[in-house]
Amino acid sequence: MASAIPEEPRVGMDARSASPIVFAYGLAIAAFVAALVLTFFVRKITGNPTFFAFYVAIFISVWFGGRGPGWVSTILGLAALHLFFRSSGDLLAITGERLPNVLAFVTCMVTADVLSTRRHRTESALRLARDRLELAVEHRTAELRQANEALSDEVAERKRAEHALRANEERWRRLFEASSAGMALMDLTGRYVATNSAFQRMLGYTDDDFRKLTAIHITHPDERDTTEKIVAEFASGARQEYHVDKRYIKKNGTALWADVTTSYVPPAADTPPMLQGIFVNIDDRKRAEQALRASEERWRTVFETSSVGIATSDENLCVATANAAFQRMVGYTEDELRKMQWIDLTHEDDRQATEELVESLLAGRRQAYNVEKRYRRKDGETIWVNVYNSFVPATETTPAFFPAIVVDITDRIHAQNALQRSQAELARVARVTMMGELATSIAHEINQPLAAIVASGGACRRSLDSQNWIKVKESLETVIAAADRACEVIKRVRSLTTNATPEYLDVDVNVTVKELLAVLGGELQVRHISLQLQLDNNVPPVKGDKVQLQQVVLNLVMNAIDAMATMTDRRRVLTIKSEGAKDGEVRVIVEDSGPGLDPAATERIFDPFFTTKPGGMGMGLSISKSIVENHGGRLWASPAVPGGTAFHFNLPTARRGEQWAN
Repeated sequence: MASAIPEEPRVGMDARSASPIVFAYGLAIAAFVAALVLTFFVRKITGNPTFFAFYVAIFISVWFGGRGPGWVSTILGLAALHLFFRSSGDLLAITGERLPNVLAFVTCMVTADVLSTRRHRTESALRLARDRLELAVEHRTAELRQANEALSDEVAERKRAEHALRANEERWRRLFEASSAGMALMDLTGRYVATNSAFQRMLGYTDDDFRKLTAIHITHPDERDTTEKIVAEFASGARQEYHVDKRYIKKNGTALWADVTTSYVPPAADTPPMLQGIFVNIDDRKRAEQALRASEERWRTVFETSSVGIATSDENLCVATANAAFQRMVGYTEDELRKMQWIDLTHEDDRQATEELVESLLAGRRQAYNVEKRYRRKDGETIWVNVYNSFVPATETTPAFFPAIVVDITDRIHAQNALQRSQAELARVARVTMMGELATSIAHEINQPLAAIVASGGACRRSLDSQNWIKVKESLETVIAAADRACEVIKRVRSLTTNATPEYLDVDVNVTVKELLAVLGGELQVRHISLQLQLDNNVPPVKGDKVQLQQVVLNLVMNAIDAMATMTDRRRVLTIKSEGAKDGEVRVIVEDSGPGLDPAATERIFDPFFTTKPGGMGMGLSISKSIVENHGGRLWASPAVPGGTAFHFNLPTARRGEQWAN
């Protein structure tokens, strides 16, 4: 008989622990024991034993334990039956009496085995079907789980995409609304679909106003044809983007310039194709450009028509441009000038000073300079010019250059030279005139050494008669000294009246004052004027013409003498001071103790031909002021303390005077 247990479960059981086998056989033995006890109990009660309990034990052993335990229970039941209930000699012998019981026990066992086998097969089939179903369910569950996870991922991805889309739309909306540049959406006919507040403010329309308009309606009439053409190109797909500076008409009717960038927006699932416009207000820039063009045009007009020379040069000091006035001034054409440098035009004696000034511009020590210098014209003639030159640094769009404004001052220089010659001649005439006024004083100064010569000559003759050679020598030395003194006086008078060309040399103002006072000593004595000299021996020399500076002091001293002529109530005192002043200058002060100046006349005393003296020419102070200013100094008057007038003049020291003269 085939096994009641299928192979697959058997293989499974072989792999399991031995405990179930022990349990199966133990169950068979227990069932047998229970059946035996029950049979003994039934026989004791009824006196007639029944073997039904053994059938039940066999069935239980086969059903729950399997075929092996069933056979064990069957054999034990037959043995117990023959041993305890059927007394016979040979326990294993099957006799006619025993055969029914054996067949009954075997039949019970076989029946139970068949039923158990079917049950096990059914259970195995069910278990296999269940396992297959579970595997199918697990596989399907895994597929469903994977599908669910994929679906969940897809849902999450879609949510993220939707969130990103909403965030992107929100950013776009915020950018659209908050942008300082105008923005608008239009359909392919140019009609506005949406506009931001910046665009509305730019043109003065509301969003509802825009929705009733097209881009063509608000375009300046001069540019509408072009706009219509561009919109048609967008609608036909021939254009994807367009950038232009154009004019719009605002709601109030005025024109406005805008920088416009228009782009084609392809259609989406739920939106048609559109045009996106970005508008930047460039009205101020356009006005500035127009103003710049107008300014450039004005500058060009000034440059071309100016009566003064205007020219520019590059960083290499090569002439770049020159107007007609400058070309006429130097005799070169603009093409010829472009082959030259500024230094080529400059007079040889002025080139070093010019190079130093230009170098100071390049080094940043100066922003500009103004100088009077000489140029050599193309024909070799020398002209005087006033040059204002500056340096314009490079920018992102223009290189560095030097603009220069040049004025021809040749006529002015010649006139100044003539004026200076006239002034010098006038000053000499004034000195000669003053020397005439001082003739008595000069005669007195010369008479004294002449008298000494006469006296010493007489003494020398007497000494010769007595042959006193020592006295002779002393008398001759006195004669020589007196003659030298007379010569010095005559020499100083001649220096004041000479017509020599001014020479700018180092001059000691103290020596100048003392030499002049040697001529005026007699005049001071005649006028009963006390002299107070307060000369600072530490003052540095000044750069100037000694004769001209003596004339300034002479004019001031004579004015002081004349101012004190009518005084009878106090001493007549003439004070002359020299001292150092600030900024490297030397100051000379001529002060009198006269009645002082009339305040009404103070502002006019330096004007030519203005005088407060009866019979005066009114030229002394004017000439003195011109001389001091020509030396780079300044002359002014102030009240003296306790009374009188003080005239001050400052002169630069020799070093500063030389720089000023250059």
